[in-house]
Amino acid sequence: MSNYIIESIKNHSRKNIKYIYPIASNEVLCRLISAFANSIGGYIVLGVSDDGKNLKVKSFDFDLKEHDILERLSNNIDIKFGKLIYDKSQLTYIEIPKSDALVTSDGTAYMLDEKMKLKKTPIKKLFLSYSHSDKCISDIIETKLNKLAKDRISITRDVRTMGYKDDIEKFMQTIEQHDFTITIISDRYLKSRGCMYEVSELMRSRKYFDKLLFVVLSANDIKYYDSTTKESDVNADIYSINRFSYIKYWESEKEKIDRLDTEITDIALKQGIVDEAKQVAVISHNIAEFIEKLKNSLGKSFDEMLFDDFKDFLSIVLC
Repeated sequence: MSNYIIESIKNHSRKNIKYIYPIASNEVLCRLISAFANSIGGYIVLGVSDDGKNLKVKSFDFDLKEHDILERLSNNIDIKFGKLIYDKSQLTYIEIPKSDALVTSDGTAYMLDEKMKLKKTPIKKLFLSYSHSDKCISDIIETKLNKLAKDRISITRDVRTMGYKDDIEKFMQTIEQHDFTITIISDRYLKSRGCMYEVSELMRSRKYFDKLLFVVLSANDIKYYDSTTKESDVNADIYSINRFSYIKYWESEKEKIDRLDTEITDIALKQGIVDEAKQVAVISHNIAEFIEKLKNSLGKSFDEMLFDDFKDFLSIVLC
């Protein structure tokens, strides 16, 4: 590698190399390391002045704090620190291989553009919305996306994020703070108060459907579940006239809770009922629009998405 650097200096080449003089902070060096690792790999050479036209060999008489640099980086990538002599001047270099996983510096990922300038690579935040009865499907999606997106995404999921006694409703309300929401639509999802409340929070935005990625499960997906699961619990029948049964279901839920609200006369005991009545009323109001949006959108089966490594999701999220 030292021969490559020497030849590059002789030829005033800047291909895959960033020259620095007299010194750069660890913060700047780590950003450059992140950018090289996430782009093409390359070298940082310290002790060479670069005015954009000419390279002038000076020297580098400082000791790099390698440990501090490595601590700022997200992954233990195999970077190498070295020294070389050029025209009687001591130079220091950092060799950075291209990384398969996204490398961040202080939590931020960087890339190099065509002019070797730094640019930030945002990490997209995904909210995974699902019924706990469909945990097997959510596990597959989370594992696949984390593997294929190479740390360019961050997935929020209740079992990963929430601790004992955390406020579930507050967690649901964070859905708006994410770039995209992945919903796993099953029969049980469409009848779950928690799941449909999450959808209602998402629908607060006029452009909510732009942020929505979805999988509509069918009876065929029963093979991913244990033997206690029924096909009817998995199959989300939203493409036939049976879809109206979900609207009827939530109207019935609203009627039940309204009756309870009327029957309980002690004001001290009514607060919980009032809160639930509000949630169910919002869900009942939104369910028809949500199902029609799903029905009218071109979707794919879970098997198709899995076979294609969720490329449809990734093409939207990582664009």
